[in-house]
Amino acid sequence: MKSALNAIDVFTYAHEDAKIMIQNGWFEEPLQMEEQCSSINKTRQPEKPPGGFP
Repeated sequence: MKSALNAIDVFTYAHEDAKIMIQNGWFEEPLQMEEQCSSINKTRQPEKPPGGFP
């Protein structure tokens, strides 16, 4: 019973914290798949084939 009350307190605290973060613009939305692919492609260097051929 005590752990259930603690879980309710933790949930309430996290919920209030998330609302404050959203109101202040501190809560970032995770990258979408298209954004992840473009950021990965920007950081990768094109690989050169073995043997020195372009």
